[in-house]
Formats: sequence, C-alpha cells, structure tokens
Amino acid sequence: MIKSKIFSTFLFAVISCVVFPTVAASPSQAQIEQFKRLPKAQQQALAKQYGVDINQLNGGSRSVQTQVQQPLVYPRGTQFDEQGNPIEPVELESSAAVDEEDDDTLKPFGYDLFAGSPSTFAPANMSLVPGNYIIGPGDKVNIQLYGKQDAEHEFSVTREGTIDFPSLGPVKVAGLTYSELKKFVKEEVKRQTIGVNVNVTLGELRSIQVFVLGEAHKPGAYTVSALSTMTHALFVNGGINEIGSLRNIQLKRAGQTVATLDLYDLLTKGDTSSDVRLQSGDVVFIPPVGDTVSVDGEVRRPAIYEIKGSETIGDLITVAGGFKSGAYPRQSVLERIGSSKLRKPYNLDLTNDSDLKRKVQDGDFLRVLSASSSFDSSITLMGAVTRPGLYAWSENMRISALIKSRTSDLMSYADLDYGLVVRELNVRGDIEVLQFSPGDVLSGKAGEQDYLLSSRDTIVLFSRYERKSSAATTLSDLAGTPQQLQKRRSLLLEERVESNKFWREYLVAFLGVDGSLQGQELEDEIQTKLSSMGIQESSLQQMVAGQADRNTLSYQDAHEYSRKRLLLPIVNQLQAQGRSGAPIQLVEVDGAVKNPGVYPLPANGRISDIVTAAGGLSESAFTLTAELARNRVENDFRVSIEHLSFNVQQALSGDDAQDHILQSKDRINIHHLPDYQEEMKVVLRGEVVFPGTYVIRRGETMMDVIKRAGGFTEYAHIDGSVFTRASVREQESKFLTKIASDLRTELAGMSLRSGSGQGQLVDYDQLQQLLNDITTIEPVGRMVVDIPALMEGNSAFNIALEPGDELVVPAFRNSLNVLGQVQLPITHLYDGRLTVDDYIARSGGLKKQADDDRIYVIRANGSVMIPEKSFWFNGSSSMQLAPGDTIVVPLDVEYMDNLTLWTNITQILYQTGVAVAAVASL
Repeated sequence: MIKSKIFSTFLFAVISCVVFPTVAASPSQAQIEQFKRLPKAQQQALAKQYGVDINQLNGGSRSVQTQVQQPLVYPRGTQFDEQGNPIEPVELESSAAVDEEDDDTLKPFGYDLFAGSPSTFAPANMSLVPGNYIIGPGDKVNIQLYGKQDAEHEFSVTREGTIDFPSLGPVKVAGLTYSELKKFVKEEVKRQTIGVNVNVTLGELRSIQVFVLGEAHKPGAYTVSALSTMTHALFVNGGINEIGSLRNIQLKRAGQTVATLDLYDLLTKGDTSSDVRLQSGDVVFIPPVGDTVSVDGEVRRPAIYEIKGSETIGDLITVAGGFKSGAYPRQSVLERIGSSKLRKPYNLDLTNDSDLKRKVQDGDFLRVLSASSSFDSSITLMGAVTRPGLYAWSENMRISALIKSRTSDLMSYADLDYGLVVRELNVRGDIEVLQFSPGDVLSGKAGEQDYLLSSRDTIVLFSRYERKSSAATTLSDLAGTPQQLQKRRSLLLEERVESNKFWREYLVAFLGVDGSLQGQELEDEIQTKLSSMGIQESSLQQMVAGQADRNTLSYQDAHEYSRKRLLLPIVNQLQAQGRSGAPIQLVEVDGAVKNPGVYPLPANGRISDIVTAAGGLSESAFTLTAELARNRVENDFRVSIEHLSFNVQQALSGDDAQDHILQSKDRINIHHLPDYQEEMKVVLRGEVVFPGTYVIRRGETMMDVIKRAGGFTEYAHIDGSVFTRASVREQESKFLTKIASDLRTELAGMSLRSGSGQGQLVDYDQLQQLLNDITTIEPVGRMVVDIPALMEGNSAFNIALEPGDELVVPAFRNSLNVLGQVQLPITHLYDGRLTVDDYIARSGGLKKQADDDRIYVIRANGSVMIPEKSFWFNGSSSMQLAPGDTIVVPLDVEYMDNLTLWTNITQILYQTGVAVAAVASL
C-alpha cells in the first residue's frame, strides 16, 4: 500500500509533465526509469487511474518531440530596435507591397521563394521516415514485442553505433538503413525466441550539423534534422542572395561534389528528385549566378532568368510560363549585346521553330509584344442604349439590325431625332460622320438613312436632355410608394457615382483602347491614342475638368449622353484630321436653336440636318429668314465671307432651294423674334406692402415696381434699403477671383517684412486666413441707390430694372455698428450725441495695427463716407452719423508689410458683411 502511494505520487509528477508541460517540473531520468521497471499491469493500472496514455510515459519521444533550436534567421528586410529585437511594422509591410506592385522593373526569378522565410526552422521529426534512412548515433529505436511475450523498449544508438538489446547484448545498427534495421531485428528476435512478434519504429531522430556557404543569405553552420534535404538547409539560412545561383547549388561531401540542385525544376515543375537528403558534415555550396537573360512583355512570368547549357528561346518561353492570351508572338524582339558591346535588336517570329530553337546568350533581352487592341469585324453601339458595347458585323448589316425596339433597345430619354454613325475612312484613322433619325429607323421610314454598316463603325445615340436635372424627374418617376421612391433616390445616387466612370468607358470604346488595361496603363494608352489623332492634352483636360464653352451648359450638370459630352471627341478628331485638300468637316449653328454649338458635318449635310443636330428651333426662332456665313476663296486666293439668306421654315420643310448643302466651317445664325425676351422677374422683400416676385416688361423702372408693390410700410427703414443686381454680382465675382490670384502671388513672394529693416516675419497665418475669406465669400452685387431721393421725385435714381434685380427694405433699427481693427467689434444703440471717436472708444479703442487715418463710415444705403480729419470736432449736421451706419477701422497696410491688396480686400469684406447683415436681418 505504501509502495503504491509512493509511486502514485511519483506518477502524478510524471503525468503533470505530460499533461501540463509548460508549468510542471520535468522528472529526472532516474524517476522515469524507476517507473518503467514497475510491472506492466501496475503501470497500466496507475495510468488508467490518472487518465493518461501509457505510451506517453514509456515512449514520450514519439509525441513530444525535442525541437532543435536554430540560430534566428529573420526574414529579409526585418528592422531591429536599439536592443536588437526585430520590429514587425505592419504599415511598412503594406506600403512596401504597394511599392512592389507599382514597380514595373524586372526582378530575378525565384528568389522570393525565401523572402518570407521563418525566423526558425522546425525539423521534420514528425515526417514519415523513408526506408533508405541511414541509422546513426543519437537516433531513438522503438521495439515492441507482442505475442507470447509483451514488452516495449526504446533504445538510443550509442556513439559506437550500437543498441543494448536485452538478451541479445550490444547490437551494431549504425550504417544500416531503416529497412535493413527492421529486417535485422525481426530476424534476431525470431532466431532467439519462439512465438514472439516484433514491430520496429524510429522515435526521435538525431540532429546533424551542415554548412551552408557561398552566396547564402546567412552563411554558416546549422544544426538540422537528419531528415533534412538541401532545400531545408536553404530555408534555415534564410535563402539565397540575388547574386547567387538557383540552378547550380552543389552538395559537397568529403570534399567531393555528390549532387547538384536546380531550383528551377522545383519552382516550375515541382520536381524534387534532385533534392538530396543531407548527412552530418555536408556542405551546401551556392556559387555566384551564371549567365542571365530577361523576358518581358506578354509572358506569364516576366523576369530575369538564369540559363545554363545550350538553352533556347523556346526553353526560355517555357520557364517564363508561356505566352499570355494577348500576346502576338509573330512580332517579338530580341536585344543582344554584340561584339562592339552595343545592343542590337533582332525581329523574331516565335511561331517559327527556327526562331524558337535559337540559343540564348548572356545579357539577352526578349520582349514579347502584345496583339492589337482593335477589334475586327465589329460594330460599337454606345450612348443612350440599353445594351452598349461591341457587336459582330456582317455583310449587308444596317442600323435597323441593332435598333429594333424603342422600349427594349433604347433608354427612355433617347433622342429619336438625332443619331450618328462614325466611320473610319483609311489607315490614318480619319473619320466621316453619317447622320440618321433613330425614330425613322424604328418606324421603318429611314429609307437610305438606314445605312449599310461597315466593319469598325460606331453608332452613337444621344439623350434628348442636355442637363441631368432636366431628366432627373418625370411624372412616372413620382408614381410609387414612399419606399419605392426612396429606393429610386438611392439608385439615382449610385448612377451619379457610376457616371464618373463613363468617360473612361466612352474613350475606351471610341478610341479602340484595350478594355482590360487598368490604372495608369489605361491612362497612358488613352493619351497615346489621343496624341496619334492629333488631339491636344488640353482638350482632354478641358473635357474632364468641365470647362464649358460659351454656348453650352456646365459639364458637371451635363447628362451622361448629352451632345456636349458625346460630341467632344468626335469634334476633336475632325479638327485634328483637317489639312490641305481635306477641309475640317465641322459647322456651327448659333441663335434660336435649343443647343447652339459646333457640330460634325455629315456627308451631304444640309441646313435642316444641322438644325436637327442642334435639337431643333427654340421657341423664340424667327422662321422667315436666317443667315448662312461661308468662307469663299477669291480668284486672287484671298478668303472672303459670303452671306446667304434663307427661309428657315421652307428649309425645314424640304425645299432644296432653301435647304442649302453645307460646306466646311459654315456658320448658321437663326434669328430670334424681334423684341422677344424671356420672362423678366424682379423681387421685392422686406417692408413693402406686397412683397414678392414681379414680372416686368422691358424698360420698367424702380418706381414703377415700388408702386405696384403698394409702397413701403410704416416700419420701413428706407435709408437702409439694399438693392442687388445679377450683373453687378458677376462683376464682383470676377474681381474677387482676380484679387485672390494677386494675393496668392504676393504671398508666394513675401517671406520677410520689406522696408522695416528689422527682418520680422509676416503673420503668414493671418494672410492665409484672409485668402480663405476671399475665396469663400459670396458676392452680393449691391448697387447704391438713394431710395429716399427716389421717393422725393429725383428721377436720376429711377433706374430701369433688369431680370434678377432684388430690393430688400429692412425694418428700422436704431443701432450703429463698429467693425475692423477695434478691440471689440460690436453693435451699439444709436445716440445722435456721440461721435465716431466715442463709438470707437466704447468698442475698446483702436488696435495696434489700426489705420486711424483711413477710418470711414458705410452708410445704411451702402455709400461710403470718408470724412475730413477735423470732422470729428466740427459738429457739421450734414456729416452726422445715422441709424444703420457702420464705422470701419481698416488695417494699417504698412503694418502688413506694404501689402498693396490689403486695402481693397478688407473693404470688400466689410462692405459685403454689412450688406449680408442687412438682408439677413429680415
């Protein structure tokens, strides 16, 4: 009983090591041997009681392997702190990956196999032991006897190469293979015992020391598992330097080269037949890289490859993974260094066996070119259609073959009056334009305008809306539940996001660019195509940036398939291809048409065609007469302008005598109806009897509208009226833009205060804030109009109104403002007894940077008063302050380093602020 308790206590210690190896103290070897000497039945009973596997106690090395600690070899590029500990910067790794993706430089093939090698290498102790494994000192041999006699033994091969087998004595096993060992033990047991079977396995394997030398990442001696091969040793040392050979790695044993490893066989074929198992004392030697060649272009693995022997271009293509689907091997280029040490190109046809069998040389550079991105026997359909893209072309194919149904083939907003066929004429890429009516094609009335199509034609259909906002909502769009309407709004937002991708897709289709290209490659290809067509880069920038021409709306509000968007590349191409003997096929239409501008001149195009292209006549069109301006070359080769009149109504009705055939650069001007004008509106707000929007006739005056509004209320502060005009607002906007530009120029050239001689730095932050204020300010467009004088009958102020004019009459406020360089800009209750100095004193006084010589007053009506210095003391009634006035204390321009723009800028800010405050007070 006492003995059982002793061994139970001991077994608990052993079990703790097995179950909790990280927290338990390891039992001594003597304790383990004492446990093993217990009877088999008692061992099993105690193990069962504590719930452990008896095999773990008798042969723990089978499952708990002792791993050989290797010298730490960190991945390449690992950074270390001051204590030498490795840093794992996730941010650096991700940025390096981005840089690697963007780097198009060819890299040597295969070296990245070791780029992420682990800092330690676990021996392959749990691997299946092959039959040809050579037994050596340090190996553990497990022998299990069963049958008439049951026993398990674990032996370590001694330095003498023997194991001490019971009843057999020392048995020499070193030098035997694993298969020979099993056979030998079975024969010996069978020879000396009867009815006993034997099972022989290997436990923990010995470690061996090998050397990795030459162009290794970390050359030196390494301890590895006896099952390790040459590649294992390479992983342990961190791999091969980029000047080391991947194809001639040598295994040296006892001074002789016994094997050579070609890693290309492993990398490209998965062949490990030459990956020889290592023995203790082996040397893995990596010589410098041999001859190299480069392969770039349309191959699957463009890289720099090492060659050996008499390899050919065909071999090189094979190791590079073969051709990509977009390759054109018939036109490949081999660059070779000649005897004069200069590169010489050779054109190769890599579909020809003779070229594939050409031997490669050190320094060769092979470029496999890509196939053309152009399509053959195809038609491109684009614009306001439901299924844009490429379609197969066939003989006798017409437009009606692609546009068959109004509902299924066209978008709901498609223009049924205007469509184009853009056709290539020659190898130069010159184009001509054919115009047709999509509506007539659908109804079968197109006749000859249902053109026979040619290969590579592009059919363009337009939106009938030029603005996104015009097509945004129709009556049918509002029919639905609130949930449906919300979903439609979400879809509209997604469409706006997608519209940003439209132009890239359009240019890809129109220019014939390879649609598989992405990012910078796509942009470069587009620019190359545009350059070959003679289109300036500024034209593309104008298109993308949304610079509108004088006759069209802003680009940002243009519909994706509007004339403005879709015609721009076509117009640019027609301009680029114009030359002597081939005039530019463009005409211009202006005046009373819906979309004035420059349009392609279709073959045999007439006036009616271009009016249709421009969206038709506008409501204000005068149809009895219009003008056609044409360039004419005189007999003396001078160019003169010829003016032709025609009847618009008759021209559009098909009268060939009036519907002239157009020529290059013709200009059509459709007159507006005499005295026609769009509805003119002005706004009266504030303290008028009937505020609101008023429609005016041309020439109507301020007094006329005030009377129509019923005059002013009893609370009106007529002196403080604010009158704004759209045309003045536009002028102010241009002036602010110029001021901001000038300020940027002065800020850029100013670093030290000039003239002071003290070298004091200018308050740059304050100037930058001023620039921000200028660029964000909204012009008011205020005009100073003396409304009290107008009401007293002074006709000089009874101005004629313009569309967009606005009169704001605030309520009377008995207050006065102080702005600018005072300690506390504030609004004061008006007191007629106080002077300007009094109000400034009540605002805390002047700041250091105030210019007390240029103090001025902005009257309630917007006019500016700059009084004489003596005014503040003379008490003149004509110069008295009044309710609604604003005292402005400007900044001393000398304090601001003689910044010449400062006075104008601050005055604009103060005056605008006063006007806005007056309007906002309503």
